Formats: sequence, structure tokens, C-alpha cells
Amino acid sequence: SSVTSVMERETVAMGQMKTDVTKGPKCRRGSRMCRDGTQCVLFSHVCDGERDCGDGSDEDGCGSSLCISPGEFQCSHGKMCIPEAQVCDGRPQCWDQSDEIDCRRPTMTCEFHCADGSRCIPKKFVCDGERDCPDGTDEFGCETVSCFPAEFQCAHGNRCIPRGQVCDGKNDCQDRSDELDCQSLPEGCHHLCDNKARCIPETFLCDGERDCADGSDEEKCGLVACESHQYRCASGQCVSEGLRCDGYPDCSDHSDEEDCARPPRCPAQLRCPNSHECLQREWLCDGEDDCEDGSDEKVKPRKKRQTWTEVGWCDHHCVSTPEGPRCSCAAGFRLHSNALSCVDVDECNEMPPSLCKHICMNTPGSYVCYCYPNFYLEPDDMSCKTKGDEPLLLASVQSELWLLGVHSGSLTLLSSVNRPVFSLDYHWARQRVYWLSPDYQSIRWADMKKSSSRGTLIKGVKSDSIAVDWIGQNLYWVDGLVGQILVVKLSDITARSQSYAVALGEDLEQPSSLILLPHLGLMLWSEIGSTPQIERSGMDGSKREVVVSRDLSWPVSLAYDFLDNRVYWADEKLRCIGSTSLDGDDIKILQLAETPNPFSVAVFNDRVFWSDTKRRTIRSADKNTGKDQKVLLKRPGQPFGLRVMHELSQPAFSSPCNQLHCSHLCLLAPALRPKSGTAGDQGTTAVCRCPKGMLLNPDKAAC
Repeated sequence: SSVTSVMERETVAMGQMKTDVTKGPKCRRGSRMCRDGTQCVLFSHVCDGERDCGDGSDEDGCGSSLCISPGEFQCSHGKMCIPEAQVCDGRPQCWDQSDEIDCRRPTMTCEFHCADGSRCIPKKFVCDGERDCPDGTDEFGCETVSCFPAEFQCAHGNRCIPRGQVCDGKNDCQDRSDELDCQSLPEGCHHLCDNKARCIPETFLCDGERDCADGSDEEKCGLVACESHQYRCASGQCVSEGLRCDGYPDCSDHSDEEDCARPPRCPAQLRCPNSHECLQREWLCDGEDDCEDGSDEKVKPRKKRQTWTEVGWCDHHCVSTPEGPRCSCAAGFRLHSNALSCVDVDECNEMPPSLCKHICMNTPGSYVCYCYPNFYLEPDDMSCKTKGDEPLLLASVQSELWLLGVHSGSLTLLSSVNRPVFSLDYHWARQRVYWLSPDYQSIRWADMKKSSSRGTLIKGVKSDSIAVDWIGQNLYWVDGLVGQILVVKLSDITARSQSYAVALGEDLEQPSSLILLPHLGLMLWSEIGSTPQIERSGMDGSKREVVVSRDLSWPVSLAYDFLDNRVYWADEKLRCIGSTSLDGDDIKILQLAETPNPFSVAVFNDRVFWSDTKRRTIRSADKNTGKDQKVLLKRPGQPFGLRVMHELSQPAFSSPCNQLHCSHLCLLAPALRPKSGTAGDQGTTAVCRCPKGMLLNPDKAAC
């Protein structure tokens, strides 16, 4: 029955292992077997006042616990202690919900009741400039406070702090006004420059890049020590030795392409015939002489004709040689083995993948580049650009959320919080950004169009990564501590702690990063435990399989390329970015010698983006070659989470959940019978799922 299947799934989530009659039952580390031998239960669930074993043996012989530690509250059933801070917080932690009873009685942590009755907060949270009540009543009717002479008034006018906390490098005002216009050097500020208008950290000094307009950060540097595998540019900058004389300048002064003993590897039609410089395709016939003899500006249209040699008719040209007349072919063709005919060269398959950024179509003697739908071809006839809005890079730099224009370089501060932000995501249709704050153990959100509209989705979350399902209207997160992937429904109000469900909770050792492919009903996650690997399954936990199990060491971040249908990862220990198809085939590695600590990765169009916590930069490069690296953002704080925001990254699809009418949660899953067509047309199915502590009715819709 459906009830039995749900109970079986919950049993597996608690750690049930297969029973071998000869060897006896076994439980995972951190669990013990119930008395009837049918299932395992976590030690943390033993004597917690809630029956987890079917026979109730996890609550036998427990007696009545006595909470004697200061700051603890004893549940009425007498078998569980919780921190007093969790009493009357609007979320029952006790099985009998006794921690949420009689909450009108003031306590040390409960002095103000929100008007909607959902929370009770300390008095110091009232009129402090930050909304702690879901209905915002803790900030209603607040007047500007008067501060004593020895105090500093925050710019929002609702808080006074001691003057000794001003310009101490810590944000004590919610609006950070106590750290503005400071003459002292706060944390992360080591060198003042540009007439004291800018301050940069020590790691920016003598790194080969001018960060101060006056150039003082690169003065008196001497020679920076390059590693054995690196080449020193004339400017003192260090680049990978493999980039020397490769036909593309990687030093800021282009010195890595000077005095090269051999011509770089270069397609014949892009190499100057006499001086051997390697050109970019867009340099041909651009009105400027890039070859020493100007031959790049002397290309003339050819006309097909046949000429005669002593061995027969030539398809294209006949040239005189010391051995006599020989046939030759025009550009885009090669001589056949019969020494007479010319056959077309398939540039799309034989040239580098960067020849066309999207789609390459071979033509006789040449090729034509095309773009995917919703992109248009740029004037260079090889690159593609999005139609409509500019893609935005959503990035967290320490505790700040920034929006960076990928093309324009425009920079907008979206939000500033009090704690570092390690993981984030967005919902394009709702124009809403979600982020994870580990210190607060909560997932929060803010509207991009209305900065004052913000809230908390769920609290009590210990997570490493979050991901938004914009089709099923859910949010997933990874709990690496207990080894689970959890899911909660998107909402404008704070969800109760029991509102989430376990999407996958079996045999996850140390999951790290998570991405969703809702249009395929798939999710992928990385493992950074004893066996580093990348796995995938349906978003309901079904059809689980390993995608990548080699060439990995510490895959800390995942990203999805919707154009090429590939998954990318950043490996912090191997200092590289890898990619593969969704089946684990065709693995490609981009080695990043200049990136010591890649933390997060994102992909859009023909570029790959990543954050480097050691260099404190956000960079981009060609996703196929790793070349053409650019520094997009460099700030004193450490950059962490990255997402590229654009409507093409979250295309609109009809949700199968609309047909199910689930009472609580609806999870997407891969289609049972894949249809013909592109990846986005394969379709999905869905299943109803219940929060913890509830079972699915036989109708498979209501809990």
C-alpha cells in the first residue's frame, strides 16, 4: 500500500541497512538497532520523547531527564531539553509542543509579542532597524531615539551604540553607518591610495595588477617570486609556462608572445605566411595590417577553375615547382590523394571549438556560425549575444550581495547583511534572491525590485548549498552534517520547521554543492568525503546514479550549462574547473594556474565564471579553452557564491504539479518515457511528498 511504501522510505531515511541472516543486522555509524530488529535509529533520536522505532524501544528505560544546565528548558514529557532561546519562537521543538505553550508570559528571551502571534522576541530587537517579526510589528511606530553625548546614533535613527564601537572594523549598526568615513584602517584594509580615497587589502599589493589609480600598489615591489611552472612577464607578473608563445597574450604587457623561437600552434589560414604571427579571425580584412607584409589585408575572392598539369586537370590551381607543375587548392580545401582533386575541409570538426561560439555549419571552402534561439550573431560573425536584458552576475562578497553587469560592468549593491553569505540562488519570475547564512542558520530572501521587501523562508537550517526549483516552486538545500538533501515549498512567510521533507537521505557521506535541472526533473550534487564524486538523481530522489568518479579531489561547486547540456564543477584542491555531459562522458578540464582557491563556479553563454577566495577576485574565461581570462570584480572582502541571472537560465515550463493538487509538497522527477526532441522537451513527471511526521493518503495527494 502507499502508506507502507512511505513508512519504508522513512525507515530508510533513518539509516536502515539490509539484513543478512548469517551476519545479523547492521546499522550505520551513529545509529543503533531497534529491539524488534526491523530498523535503525540515530542515537540523537534515542530518549528524545518521540517514538522513532516501530516498537517504541528507542524511548524505553529513559526515565525523566532533568535539565540542570543553565539556559535549558525541559519539555513537559520530561525526556528532552532544548535551549531557552528556542522557547516561544513560533516553532515547536518539543514533541508535545510544550515549548510554545503559555507564551504570553514574558521571559528573558520573550519580551515582545508579534501582532500575528507567530513569534516572541527580546526587547532589544524592537525598533532596532531590522524586521524580526514576519508582520514587521517590531518596527511599527518607532520614533527616532535620542542618544547620550557618549553614544553614536545609527543613520536609521533607531539605535544608539557606544562611541568606542565606531570605526572598530565591526558593523554594529544594521545600516553599517558606524563604519563609514573612518580614518582608521578596518579589517581587510592595508594600503591607502588615490589620495586616501581607496583602501585595498595586503593581498592586492605587488600582484602584477594595478588596483590603485595612482599605481602605488605596484611600486617598490621588486621581483615577485614565480613558481617553477610559471613564466615571468616583463612587467613582473607571473603566468603559467604553458601560456608562453601560444599565440595569445596573457601578460598584461604581451611580453609572453615576444621573441618566440617557434610559431604558435595556429590554423594555417590564421597564420601570416612570412612573419608567422597568429591572428584572430576578426583581424582579417579589418583595414589594419597585422602581418608584417600586410598579407592579412590582401585576401581576394577566388573563382573556381580547372587548370592542366602533365598528370591531368587540377580542380583549382596549378603551380610551378622544381619537380614540375603541381596542383594546389584554395583556402578551405585540401588536395586529394590523387593529387588532382580538391576536397572540402570541415572547419567545424577540425578547428578549435572556439571557432564558433554556438553552432558551426560547414560550407564549401568555409563555414558559417549560427546562434541558439534568443541570441543574435555579433559583428565578428562568431560570437553570440543575448537578446533583451543584459545577464547579471549575482555574487556574494563577504556579507554583501552584488549585481554585476556581465557586459557593461555596472555594479549595484543589492543587500548588505551582518554575516557572510556562502550560497545563493534566485527566482527570475518572482525577481527574488535567496541566500544562505550559516551563522544565522536560516535561508533568507529579498526582492530585487523592492529592496524593502525581504524575509526569512525557513530557520534552523544547517546547510552548505541551496538551489531554487522555479518550475515546482520549491527550494532544496544540502545538509552535509547529517547527509541529507531537503526541500521546502517557496512562500512569502516563514515556514514552520516541520514543513520540509527529505528528498534524499540515504548513503550521502558529505554532500557539498547542489544544482537543479527542473526542466529535466533532475538534481546533481557533489560529494567531498572519502570518495569524491558527482551524482545525480530525480528531484524526488529516484533513479540515482554516479556521473563523475575520477579526476576529482574537492569539488566544492557545481553549475549547469543549458546551451551545451553540461555540468561544470570547481575543484578547490586541484585548482581547476571541469565539465562533463550529464551522462558523465566527454570530461574536459580547464587548469587554472592563476587561481589558487576557486570557490564557486557559474556558466552562461560562452563564458565560465568563478570566484577566488585567496585572490579575492571574480574572473571569467572562454568556457571551452580557458583563454581570454578577465577580472570582473576585485574587492577587499572574500567572494563566495555566484549565479548568472537571466531569463534564459530559468525558462518557463508548465509544471506537472498543477495537475496533482498535492496538499503539501510536490517534487519533480524525470519523465517515465522520454519523448523525442531536445533536452528541454523531454518533459517531467511529479510526485506528492509529505513533511516529516506525516504519511501520504491512498489517494497519493493528501497528507
